Amino acid sequence: MELSKERKKYISYLLEFYQNSIEHDFLAFWNNALDKKNGGVFTCYTNRGDHLISKDKYIWSQGRFMWIWAHAIELAQAYLLNIDPKPYVEHLEKTAQFIAKNAFLPNGNTIFLLSADGKPKETIKGKGYDTSFYADCFVIIGFAACGRILNKEYWTQKALTIYDKIGRAHV
Repeated sequence: MELSKERKKYISYLLEFYQNSIEHDFLAFWNNALDKKNGGVFTCYTNRGDHLISKDKYIWSQGRFMWIWAHAIELAQAYLLNIDPKPYVEHLEKTAQFIAKNAFLPNGNTIFLLSADGKPKETIKGKGYDTSFYADCFVIIGFAACGRILNKEYWTQKALTIYDKIGRAHV
C-alpha cells in the first residue's frame, strides 16, 4: 500500500520534530550533565533541570544513561541524528569503566549509590550499599547496550554475569 502525500508529509514532519527535540533538548541537557573527569552522568537536578543539587551517582540511573547513550549512538550511526557519534562512544565506554571499577561489592552485588569519584555511600544508615536489585537490572541493560554498540564481548559478558547472579539469588 502506497502512502498518501499527506501521510508522507506528516511522517517527515514527525521525523524532523523528534530529531530536533532529541538533538537540541534531550541530548543538549545530558551533554551538560556529563562527568567528564570520572565518567558517568550527574542526575540530581532540580525538577526544572536548571540546578545540580548533588554529584552523587545512583547506579540505576548510570545504567539507564548507558542504555540511552547507546541508542543515541545507534541513531547517529544510522544518520537519523545529526551528531558525531565519536564523543558519545567515548563517554559510553568511560561510564561503563567507572561502573565496572566502582559499583560492585566483593560478593558481586551492585552498589546503589556512589559519590562522584566512585566511593560507596549508604542511602539508609546501617542498611549497607546494595539496597536495591534494580541497580543490578539497570546495569545489565547498560552493559548489554555497551557491548552491542562497542562490539566488545567483555561488556556483554559483564551483563550476563550480573543477570545470572540475580537469577540464582531469586530462585
